[in-house]
Amino acid sequence: MPDTAHRDTFARDHLPPREQWPELIFNRPELAYPHRLNCAAALLDDRVAQGHGERPALWSLVD
Repeated sequence: MPDTAHRDTFARDHLPPREQWPELIFNRPELAYPHRLNCAAALLDDRVAQGHGERPALWSLVD
């Protein structure tokens, strides 16, 4: 498993043995992400670049 920039390793430390992991096949172009991914860039910046910058990213019931 590649290194992560995430500091909390609880989830990673408690994974089942690798032989119990499912086989993940990402051979479709829309699933071809880089080895390391900045989620903010993928989820926010890319949407702004696609012309969706005026749309809300988060909704809340509280004003």
